[in-house]
Amino acid sequence: MPAMPRRRKILLSLPGPLRIPYRSLKNLLLQARVSMRKLSPVRRALPSWLIVGAARAGTTSLYDAIVQHPRIRPALTKEVSFFSHHFTRGERWYRAHFPSEASLAGGLIAGEASPAYIFHPLAPARIASLLPNVRLIALLRDPVRCAVSLHSFVRSLRFETLPLAEALRREEERIGPVLKALGSDENADIRPLVRFSYKSRGIYVDQIKRLHAHFPKERVLILKSEDFFAEPSAVLRQVFDFIGVDPDFRPPDLSPQNTGLYESGGAPPEVMAELKAFFAPHNARLYEYLGRDFGW
Repeated sequence: MPAMPRRRKILLSLPGPLRIPYRSLKNLLLQARVSMRKLSPVRRALPSWLIVGAARAGTTSLYDAIVQHPRIRPALTKEVSFFSHHFTRGERWYRAHFPSEASLAGGLIAGEASPAYIFHPLAPARIASLLPNVRLIALLRDPVRCAVSLHSFVRSLRFETLPLAEALRREEERIGPVLKALGSDENADIRPLVRFSYKSRGIYVDQIKRLHAHFPKERVLILKSEDFFAEPSAVLRQVFDFIGVDPDFRPPDLSPQNTGLYESGGAPPEVMAELKAFFAPHNARLYEYLGRDFGW
């Protein structure tokens, strides 16, 4: 078993009444920093690039590689999720996650990565309203493996109690009400949509078309996750060139993140076959629309 990080050991050793889950404490500390920044008169920048998805496709690894570039400054957290989860908090809250405008003098830029953006029905329009000139990066992975990985991830967070096969059968009844509610209330609770959209998230063609409805195609870079993990340097060169920084820079650390959640997790062969059959026509539409065969 790998060694537990020291800060997490400390949390777990506290007496029961004082024990705070590591994830919760991390979020509390983050929001405290954001609140302090909101009170500051310092003018903060907006991002010039976003990784918009997809979930379980390697966005953490891609983001960690990008922010090693000397001309790029990271956000306070990789997933700000403003345009999906926190839009009502306003622009000042969003800006509080980024460096000051003064600190980005000399051609430095900032960005963030929130994989819910590509899937949230309202996120592209929201992004366009605040960041009309932003550059978007979509990292797409085999939707069959993404669906299985997402289920494993949501179960690990204890939001999901159903086995994969049943969760797939009940997807529409679980997320349908949220999609309907968003039609009349853009502040509807999207948690069921984000947590239980195993198949819907993998219908990439409709999500890419929605991005293209708000942004010109030349400002949307579509990458294949499998290419990134096979040849990270080549893909990063493409990314750096796209966002306008030196494409010859090579990050010293290209270690993949969260790889334990990228595998099929022993999903039953019949479920994998069902998912493959479900996604086949949607993948075909994607290949036709983009003029590119991803080989899924």
